[in-house]
Amino acid sequence: MAVLLPEPVPSEGCGHSASVPAASAGVALARLLLLVVILTALIVLLARGVPLADAISIIGVGGLFASELRNRLL
Repeated sequence: MAVLLPEPVPSEGCGHSASVPAASAGVALARLLLLVVILTALIVLLARGVPLADAISIIGVGGLFASELRNRLL
């Protein structure tokens, strides 16, 4: 007994394009890089003797400045 499967329909403007996995990989790489930068900054601040609460505050303020700068540039 043979099972008939429908033929795949080529996506012409409907559905995801072929570049979607590449685009999502780029976003994932950017998020990973941002995480590495933030953790590195935290480690450097802690190594310099800054208390943990102050180090987290410094990184948070830096994030606010970066967000404001991005909004002004766009």
